[in-house]
Amino acid sequence: MSIALTYNTTNESFNRLVSIIIPYYNNSKTIKSTLKSLDNQVYKNIEILIIDDNSDLDIPNLDNFNHLNIFYKRNQKNYGASASRNIGLSYAKGDFIQFLDADDIISPNKIYEQVKKLENNLDGIAFGDWAYFINNNESKNINENKYFRRNFDSADYLYELNNYFNRMMPIHSYLIPKKIIDKSTGWDETITLGDDGEFMNRIIPLANGLLYTPNCYAFYRRGNTQSLSHRRDHVSILSSLKCTESYEKVIKSFYPKNLKLIDSVVYRYTLNYHIFFDDKINGLFIKNKILNEYKSQFSFIGSKHSIWSQKILGLYNYLMLKKQLKKYFG
Repeated sequence: MSIALTYNTTNESFNRLVSIIIPYYNNSKTIKSTLKSLDNQVYKNIEILIIDDNSDLDIPNLDNFNHLNIFYKRNQKNYGASASRNIGLSYAKGDFIQFLDADDIISPNKIYEQVKKLENNLDGIAFGDWAYFINNNESKNINENKYFRRNFDSADYLYELNNYFNRMMPIHSYLIPKKIIDKSTGWDETITLGDDGEFMNRIIPLANGLLYTPNCYAFYRRGNTQSLSHRRDHVSILSSLKCTESYEKVIKSFYPKNLKLIDSVVYRYTLNYHIFFDDKINGLFIKNKILNEYKSQFSFIGSKHSIWSQKILGLYNYLMLKKQLKKYFG
């Protein structure tokens, strides 16, 4: 895929600093490709904050990137990705924040196009297209964003993102004014899986709309088996439930009379119910909440495809949990 790189950067908006926050943990094989994508950015007024979460492996030699404005900080112990992002935010000096994992990349025009898009709406959040690639395979699937190719108000965007099984928007697809993030409590450091979605669900209601920027890409790496997104232990499943509880609080606080968004809360709890599968305590909690608080028949929420997908995933989670218990306790 080729992108034309003819840009006018004389506008006053292009004096605004963009802070790129990269949590780093043992990403020695991928960090250089991530930094190369930043070196290739058309928009040059950037600072790069690498927060090393006490990696076991030394960060590779980055002499080839000495010309970039890089700030490096190593945590004294392993705090987790969310805490590392919060630390990055505490040092960030930019007007806009670009979150980027140390194994992902962005297209050369990404920051330029989104700064330009926010020029007339500094209270909005910009987002673009995204695609995935598998490790070092340069072949990229660019059809991942088909449901989001327009501008949204915050409520409609939340619904689109949370009411369907196959919706996703990676965190590095966004460019966010720092003043919006400063109105929040930052990243929830207790969440291990789904932390990016939980964070954005709290940030989006604080914005004056979501602005789509076409043809600028966030590339999301698949095939990293060490990624938290591959976790299927009980802690990560509980984290998923906590994300839904956080989303419920957002809807009750900002949109208490929006029936579509209330339905999306029920939908998310329904998915959590099927993920838990044989967890009687949490399963009963979810079932009672849906039936009593929301007066809804949980088993009929969502498409048949999504429900059965979650049931299969739930069975897999249960079998893996039994395998772990047998390994440690016999």
